[in-house]
Amino acid sequence: MAKNHYTDEFKQQIVGLYKMGQTPEQLVNDYQIGKSTVWKWAHQFSNSGSFKAKDNRTPEENELIQLRKKVKQLEMENDILKQATLIIGKKYQSLKITKQNIQLLIYVKHWNLLDQHITIN
Repeated sequence: MAKNHYTDEFKQQIVGLYKMGQTPEQLVNDYQIGKSTVWKWAHQFSNSGSFKAKDNRTPEENELIQLRKKVKQLEMENDILKQATLIIGKKYQSLKITKQNIQLLIYVKHWNLLDQHITIN
């Protein structure tokens, strides 16, 4: 079912008619809009003077939205750090093996030099 989009002017007209005494049933029949839509517009406009959802949220709803955004951001950062840890861990393991190989080569060369030194003397 397609969702209808109404202008703010149309919504204000409906709310004005409702406040002047027309029943939601009359408005539904005259303008082919849902009864719950009439109630919703009247409630929104009386609360904030606006039909936008963000203007009609409670402070708790706004806080919840902000917290959900923060959680999403922290989850993304956590995923990035996990990937970085894996990459760095792999590089460190390669470096560690290379470092051990170098230490072994130095040790072997040291003994060869000593052997050569001993045989020279």
